[in-house]
Amino acid sequence: MLTPAQCAARLAIDVDRVRTLIRNGELAAIDVGQGTRRRPRYRVSESALDNFIQQRTVRPPSTAENRRQHRRRDPQVVEFF
Repeated sequence: MLTPAQCAARLAIDVDRVRTLIRNGELAAIDVGQGTRRRPRYRVSESALDNFIQQRTVRPPSTAENRRQHRRRDPQVVEFF
C-alpha cells in the first residue's frame, strides 16, 4: 500500500493533487484513519495506481485519423492568400 506522498512521487505531481484525485474518485484508495473526527489517512494499492496510470495513458491515433480531410476546391472560388 502506498501513501499519497509516494503516489505523488511516482506520478511526479503534488501530494494535494493526489488527494484531490482520491476525493473525486479518479484514484481508488482506502481510508485507514480511525475515529469519526479525524483527518483522512489514505492508502492506495499498487494495482489501483497501475490502473490509474493505464487509464491516463495517451495512445496515438490510428493512421486514418491522422490524415486531414481536404475539401475539394470549387473552381469558381478565388483564394487571395
